[in-house]
Amino acid sequence: MSLQIRKVEVRDLEQLVDLCEAHAIYEGASYESTGKKKSLEKAFFGYPPLLHGLVLADEKRLYGYTTFARQYSTWDAVHYLYMDCLFLSEEIRGQGWGQKLMEEVKLAANKMDSKLIQWQTPVSNENAIRFYDRMGAKSLDKKRFFWEL
Repeated sequence: MSLQIRKVEVRDLEQLVDLCEAHAIYEGASYESTGKKKSLEKAFFGYPPLLHGLVLADEKRLYGYTTFARQYSTWDAVHYLYMDCLFLSEEIRGQGWGQKLMEEVKLAANKMDSKLIQWQTPVSNENAIRFYDRMGAKSLDKKRFFWEL
């Protein structure tokens, strides 16, 4: 299997929605795919793009993805990169691809003049927490709130 990391392309969106669903299931969340492809297309390929993403793929299939956006920290008064998602299909976990994707996110952060990357993971995702700890990432305990409008 010859995998490569590359930017998200329009042709990836259908499979990306499927990976998002797999990601939600993995984290024990619900997921509704209706309208997601069109919305993601706007987010990735609109001007300016609201979202950036990388996929791990061979010629036919996506095996993982990460998405991120440039944000601004009021406390620090600087831009940072917020990594919204990082997900790998089960069959390729533990092969170093997560670390490679994180390194690519780090490169993207540097290109976007961001000196910090932030993300979150459910406390139940012990494998991800161990992975991020091994990378030397620091964590803060916070509770995330959702206010549906």
